[in-house]
Formats: sequence, C-alpha cells, structure tokens
Amino acid sequence: LLPSADARARLREAWLADAAMEHASVASFSRLSLELLALGAPSHLVRDAHRAALEEIEHARACYGLASRDTAPDDRSTALGPSPLSLAGMTLATNLEELVRGAVREGCVGETYAALAASRALEGCEDPATRTVLEIIARDELSHAAFAFRVLVWAIEVGGITTRNHAADAYTLARRQLLAGPTTTVRRGCLL
Repeated sequence: LLPSADARARLREAWLADAAMEHASVASFSRLSLELLALGAPSHLVRDAHRAALEEIEHARACYGLASRDTAPDDRSTALGPSPLSLAGMTLATNLEELVRGAVREGCVGETYAALAASRALEGCEDPATRTVLEIIARDELSHAAFAFRVLVWAIEVGGITTRNHAADAYTLARRQLLAGPTTTVRRGCLL
C-alpha cells in the first residue's frame, strides 16, 4: 500500500526540516573547530570537530535524499538541497565559559537528544533506506555527544572549578529548555 499524497508531503517536510538542522550542524562544528584552535585545545579535539562536520554533511545529504524520494513525481524537477545558511549573529566563543555553554547546549544535550530521536524513529520503521539513514544518524549523533563531553572534560581541566561551575549552570539551563519543549524536529521519516 503506497502512502497517500498527504502522508508523502508530511514526510517530505519532516525530512527537509531534519536536513536543514543537519546542514546547520556543519556550521556549528566548523565554528567549534575555530573556537578550539583559538583557545589552545589539543589537535585531536580540532580533528574530531572537523570529522563531525563531515558526518553532518552526509546526514544532510541523506535527509535531502529521503525528502526527494517523498516528493511527488511531478514536483521532482528541482533538486532538493541546502539553501544559503545565514551566519548573521554567529559569534565565536572567546573564553572557556562561552565554549562550555555551547558544548553543553549543542553537544552534550543537543546531540544526545538527536541520537535518541533517531533511535526512537527506528522503532517500527520498516523501510530499509530510511532505517539505514536513521541508524547512521543515531550512531554518529551519539559519537558527537561523546565528543562534546570530551571537549567539556578538556575545558574543565584547563579552567578548573570556575569552568566546572559554568558547565553545571549550562546543564541546568539546557535541562530547563528541553523540558519546556524541544526545538528540534524528532525524526519521523518512517511510515508504518
């Protein structure tokens, strides 16, 4: 049984939203690599930030591919892909406190949530192509969360108790925001 046009349109929009988030994550990891360089982080952390950015490029590509698949045949004349990403308002962390806030919010919490959302979407997903994409995203986002925790450990080692306190405050704020309602799209690219 083929999904209805309405169901395909909803799937397309969900995958486009996920693709846009994955695309924006490329910029986040690119920014992080510059921040790590500026703050004197070890080269392995800078390398891992670049590795994560490359993985996010593949996530975006895969999500756009799934969105294209759910596009009605008469709408497939235009390839789906990223649009220009506004960098207005993007700033670089210039101290450990700012770095820790971003690492907690975007990495420790955000990437963990993304991994859980992708894993949750796998439950009951029967489409092989969608399962493959979700499995890769779940695995990589969990790896990105672990990387964020490694950044946090390094920052606390360098900054001591003050940085640890900033991390605790960042967790409290991130938890409050998450409980108020996540702003990320839960991947729902499977039809049962």
